[in-house]
Amino acid sequence: MYVCMHVCMYVLYVCIYLYIYIDIDEELYDKLIDLIADAHAIHDLYTSMADIISDRAISWTRLRSTLIFLEDTLTPVDNAILHIDVETIKQLLRRLAGPEQWPFLQQDLVDHSRDADLATLEDHCDQVGDILRKELLLLFQGHWEDTE
Repeated sequence: MYVCMHVCMYVLYVCIYLYIYIDIDEELYDKLIDLIADAHAIHDLYTSMADIISDRAISWTRLRSTLIFLEDTLTPVDNAILHIDVETIKQLLRRLAGPEQWPFLQQDLVDHSRDADLATLEDHCDQVGDILRKELLLLFQGHWEDTE
């Protein structure tokens, strides 16, 4: 049962990751690919990408997913057809995916430190684990009831 629970938790994490990862803005992705294909200078590419992204109504999560997906689709083979090195483009995409790149995502840092001891932190982690296990059990119980 213990091993099954860990396997189920892992599957749940993978499903959540894939759901977030695959939720990309395909139109933005296509525009960025076109910019990359036509670009001759990294600074101009950066400016063009930042302008397109700034003009788009898109959630931060979806933007990051799109940029990460684009980064993952670029391979060294693309160097044969691009004017800018793929690794340089990937660095640019990582930079654009960072919140420090966008002024509207900035805020003054506030010290929210707490003096929590290790036992308190472990207790919080255990509580989160309990909640995830309960939710996972409910999910699988509902699935099994549907199949019966």
